[in-house]
Amino acid sequence: MSENRQSIDAYSSETNSLALCLFEFMAKAVGAKPELLVGIFEDQLRGIRMAYYPPCRQADKVMGISPHTDVVGLTLLLQINDVQGLQIKRDGKWFSVDAPNNAIIANIGDTLEILSNGKFRSVEHRAVIHPNKERISASLFHYPCENMMISPLPEFVKDDKVKYKSISYHDFMKQFFTQQLDGRNRGNHNKQCASSNLEKIKIIMSLPVPNVQELAWTCNRLDRQIPERYVRPEAGTGEVVSGCDINAAIPVIDLARLLDPRSSQEECAKLGSACQHWGFFQLINHGVPDEVINNMREDLIEFFRLPLEAKEAYAKPIDKLEGYGQHFVVSEKQKLDWGDLLYLRLRPTESRDMSLWPAHPPSFRGPPQTLRANYYPQCRQAGKVLGLSPHCDSGGLTLLLQMNNVQGLQIRKGGKWLAVDALDDAFIVNVGDTLEILSNGRYKSIEHGATVHPEKERISAALFHHVSPNSIVGPLPELVKDGGKPLYKMVHEDFMKRFVSAKLDGRANELAQTCNRPYQEIPERYIRPEVGTDEIISGHDINSAIPVIDLAKLLDPQSSQEECAKLGSACQHWGFFQLINHGVPDEVINDVREDLTEFFRLPLETKQAYAKPTDKFEGYGQHFVVSERQKLDWGDLLHLRLRPTESRDMSFWPAHPPSFRNSMERYSSETAKLARCLFEFLAMDMGVDPESLLEIFRGQPQTMRANYYPPCRQADKVLGLSPHCDATSLTLLLQVNDVQGLQIRKDGKWLAVNALDGAFIINIGDMLEVLSNGRYRSIEHRAMVNPEKERISAAVFHQACRKATIGPLPELVMNNGGKPLYKSMGYEDFMKRFFSAKLDGRANVEGLRIQNSRGLATDLTSRYLRGTSGQIEAGAGEVISGCDINAAIPIIDLAKLLDPQLSQDECAKRGSACQHWGFFQLINHSVPDKVINDMREDLTEFFRLPLETKQAYAKPTDKFEGYGQHFVVSEKQKLDWGDLLHLRLRPTESRDMSFWPAHPQSSRYSSETATVANCLLKFLAKDMGVDPESLLDIFGGQPQTLRANYYPPCRQAGKVLGLSPHCDSGGLTLLLQVNNVQGLQIRKDGNWLAVNALDDAIIVNVGDTLEILSNGRYKSIEHRAVVHPEKERISAAVFHHVSGNSTVGPLPELVKDGGKPVYKSMAHEDFMKRFFSDKLDGRANVDGLRI
Repeated sequence: MSENRQSIDAYSSETNSLALCLFEFMAKAVGAKPELLVGIFEDQLRGIRMAYYPPCRQADKVMGISPHTDVVGLTLLLQINDVQGLQIKRDGKWFSVDAPNNAIIANIGDTLEILSNGKFRSVEHRAVIHPNKERISASLFHYPCENMMISPLPEFVKDDKVKYKSISYHDFMKQFFTQQLDGRNRGNHNKQCASSNLEKIKIIMSLPVPNVQELAWTCNRLDRQIPERYVRPEAGTGEVVSGCDINAAIPVIDLARLLDPRSSQEECAKLGSACQHWGFFQLINHGVPDEVINNMREDLIEFFRLPLEAKEAYAKPIDKLEGYGQHFVVSEKQKLDWGDLLYLRLRPTESRDMSLWPAHPPSFRGPPQTLRANYYPQCRQAGKVLGLSPHCDSGGLTLLLQMNNVQGLQIRKGGKWLAVDALDDAFIVNVGDTLEILSNGRYKSIEHGATVHPEKERISAALFHHVSPNSIVGPLPELVKDGGKPLYKMVHEDFMKRFVSAKLDGRANELAQTCNRPYQEIPERYIRPEVGTDEIISGHDINSAIPVIDLAKLLDPQSSQEECAKLGSACQHWGFFQLINHGVPDEVINDVREDLTEFFRLPLETKQAYAKPTDKFEGYGQHFVVSERQKLDWGDLLHLRLRPTESRDMSFWPAHPPSFRNSMERYSSETAKLARCLFEFLAMDMGVDPESLLEIFRGQPQTMRANYYPPCRQADKVLGLSPHCDATSLTLLLQVNDVQGLQIRKDGKWLAVNALDGAFIINIGDMLEVLSNGRYRSIEHRAMVNPEKERISAAVFHQACRKATIGPLPELVMNNGGKPLYKSMGYEDFMKRFFSAKLDGRANVEGLRIQNSRGLATDLTSRYLRGTSGQIEAGAGEVISGCDINAAIPIIDLAKLLDPQLSQDECAKRGSACQHWGFFQLINHSVPDKVINDMREDLTEFFRLPLETKQAYAKPTDKFEGYGQHFVVSEKQKLDWGDLLHLRLRPTESRDMSFWPAHPQSSRYSSETATVANCLLKFLAKDMGVDPESLLDIFGGQPQTLRANYYPPCRQAGKVLGLSPHCDSGGLTLLLQVNNVQGLQIRKDGNWLAVNALDDAIIVNVGDTLEILSNGRYKSIEHRAVVHPEKERISAAVFHHVSGNSTVGPLPELVKDGGKPVYKSMAHEDFMKRFFSDKLDGRANVDGLRI
């Protein structure tokens, strides 16, 4: 063996020390002796799996590696190149892991989950594919000793019951490697139950299958489909959460801080939490020299780029684990992963089969340990494949190194997949099944997988650290002493057999879920099934963040009017805003924060002295509990009256801390002044006398509710505070600590509110909605719980005086034509009504609405509302953001189409866009900016004309031209929330100028777009292989119509549609976004995709006519327009039609030589009559013409 073959061995040696160090700290994190786990994994088997995932054009149809958990104790994954692809399963969703450069991703394997008795989690993970890039990774697997029984270690059990049965190392490994990857299903046998006869399992290491790297070269051509065995329907389903979100990123552990006595305890607790709740973490400052990592990366990349015949020399025999090829293939019908693997034994050195160690590159070999190098080639349909199926690692610890800069690791967290962003130079370390078992379940072996990049290869290397082959994989004795029950036990050899014999399949082996002490269930009354099903929108997006109001600007005469309008808009459309520069001194706020925090940390018996009696709302405890069967909130409240001072019951005011009463007095005074100031500005916005509004709030009655939400390990199953609206007028919420949790209901979805530091969150209550006669909105909101941290907040409620009547203000009723929208009611009856029912969304305020004759609240007529019983089509169906580069419609550059050197490639790209999308954005289209700007200004000005002026151009019922609505064919039909102006543009003699708002000074926009359409049609003919002149002849005279669309804002935007789902009837449509409000959505793979229109680009789409002419080669795609809750949207669509005497049918060139027409032929005039005689209805028009 060449002395130069050192890179793998150097990497193995460095990561071995690293893994042993991690095992020490993991033991410390659960209160066990540091050497507890080290003794099980030191000098034991280590394997490496080097994975190569080639790109796949249909990356959304394949997987790099199926969902699975690692059988080992620990896996260390290294990202070899810069293509991501790892995903982990958490809380039912896939999380994308963004591996930083040179970080190591570590994950717990099945062995460690059992050893820890479930305290550590072996998490399901998978690899996804990139459509354009290869991905390479290397996973190091750490196994326990071969002669051990894998069962919960006593130290991890103690007072808990044993959650896993014991299994020998041999059986455990046999079980894993003789089945296909199938998430955590193979771990199901490890539950504490009667043992099965594992000796009957037939050992089939893996059947031979084609090399994916070579397959990718042919399948990534546009005209080739992926073989059916690689197509994975599940790859494109399930929510994937981006790991870029700080709340969804896997934990980052700093080894330097672990080794530093000053920070070791804190970082060790963080490490323990990562192993318990995630099963994955990224390790930075790990001490593995850059030179070692870089050599490893270079050698793996060079190996995977060798010719196939050179790599085949190291092909994996079907009866062995080691070698190059695919693993876990146990049947001819099994779905295959889009990736090639090289698996080697590293340690003990005598276990290596050097015939399977590459001799090229020469630096590859060295004295060996288990390493898995992962290569994930790019896949054009990356969403349909997996680089590595969801699984947990079987060993103790895995150290993963990202070899290139392509991400792809995903871990399963909270039922969702989290994309892991690998930090630069960090190891990703994860707990394996062995370590979960050794810890008796304290640490978690988390499900993870690898996804594939559509354009780039991804390479990573995982080093697995195992216990010795003769070990028993079970809970450490220290963790099951003092009556504790082991949750797992198995001989390591059986344990590994068991892992190898199963396909990767997520985390079906669910360990007992607990409250906050391991192995205690959450009481049924706290479990809220609806929590896990709701869609949550992050408040980090500037478009979804609640408005911010600046009090300093409100008080400044120069900016007051503008800020007051902004305040009014926030109250109308959001019902929530954040208030900055509010003038409440920092000292006052800090004192309240400190005193509330100190109160909630008092012993329970001390707080119980202030317990809420059943017949009062003041005091400490829970509120709104009205029945024995009602679901309960995961939180404790302290409710106090603050003002008037004589209303206070001081028996409920805590005497500890001693400063509590003084700090609360000052806080009450400051917030009352602030509320009074806001009432004055709200009165100005509503156009009512400020004094009349302040009179209702005379004496400024004020109450406070301090909220304490303890952490809950199963936070996705509980609610801190049920969805509700506040009964009062204004609520001022202070975030006491830095843990977020407030969510508001916006357009049918829950929006997470990110509280600004030092700001008050203010919301409108039911009283103010009623007083404003519906102008302001009392918005449903709730509080969520954090799995690891307590959350504390304080809400101050400002109420009407006791003698007040709560009903619409007279000035606002007059403005509404004398019609009040709400009943009036005395203040005391109003509050009794609120406190006598459980919290139930908007039920309180909706119960006060006056219904009209149709039974609908008067703000929206039923003909515009979509659907019934709340199941509205406008809000139904998943909507995918077009900001994601993989979900964005293609961009075509006309300048490249016209450049002889670039034309062929761009023409192919444009043909593909028409085939697979039916939509594209056209840039460098050469329509002058002045022409576009003039068009925009004129249309904006027209739609802002008074209604009576626009009605002069109203559309007659028997024509399609004019201003109004189109496609209305029955009295019962649902209507669109938009007005249209439809005009004929070309030929010029076809125009009816009576419908033109003013005679155009120029027809330049029509002329310029006709030129663009003519150019595009020529290139489309070229792509279809037909004579351009024959296609242009069909469009002779370039008939052209324009539809200008105006969509006014709608406060209930989630319940209406601007334009119903439809396909365009013409040949090509050129759409111009007139203002900067988005709203176009297209139907793609059964989901609605939001299109983000590029500035000054023209959005082009194929119409029904062109789909038929192309005999189905091009697609006329269903699309719709949605409405914004606060802003108007204007767009202009120019439709290019065939000439009036044409026949709409498949082009002769496309059906010659035995080709069959897919559509009927029809005269153009009949074709257009057919389109305009029915309502808009998706693809009904074109599908009705299919043969």
